[in-house]
Amino acid sequence: MRGQSRTEWLLFAALLTTTWHKIAWNPFGRVMLVDILQAAFVVAVLWTRVGRRDDRLPASAVALGGLLAFLLVAAFLSAGNIDSVEGVQQWSKGIVLLAIRVAFTVLAVATIVRGGRRLLEASLLWSVLGVAVCAGWGLLQLAAHYALGVDIDKLLIDPLFAGAGTSGLIVGGTASALDANGGLVQSAILRVPGLTNDPNHLGVLLVVPIALMAPR
Repeated sequence: MRGQSRTEWLLFAALLTTTWHKIAWNPFGRVMLVDILQAAFVVAVLWTRVGRRDDRLPASAVALGGLLAFLLVAAFLSAGNIDSVEGVQQWSKGIVLLAIRVAFTVLAVATIVRGGRRLLEASLLWSVLGVAVCAGWGLLQLAAHYALGVDIDKLLIDPLFAGAGTSGLIVGGTASALDANGGLVQSAILRVPGLTNDPNHLGVLLVVPIALMAPR
């Protein structure tokens, strides 16, 4: 991992923290660590590109940028009638964050294409490592809950990260079974979010490394 540029380290940091949604603050609305890192990466790439007068993008980044720009415009136009200050603020924040993510995705692809296989493999490594940390936190949540009756999110996440959208394990749905007498027994299901705000998010995000590691 020697010889990485500052821009590449920002890329790795953003990929590492992509699933860490609870690492967030609430200065003027919820801001996640990954939002800050993605914005820093975009600024760093643009600063370098402007200094070098380099506006070249690979075809893959251009095609991706066109698709994401279409989605950004659709999001911009889908607000409908916003009749409150809070609604305008939420909509504006959503558009800004989406624009940052679009710019990050396009510039990340362009950077990885230029870096070749070396940078691609390093980026995948940091991305999978981030998901592993997120899932590992979920295992700690379960272990602490069943072994100690402790919610580690309330001890370690909530005091430090006021922008965390959720805390602890999430009760979602029930499991049904028959007891020895044939009676129906139902119990609540604990779903594990890890460092994400929703266990469904963790499930979807896990698809990425699983698909990448599948044999070709």
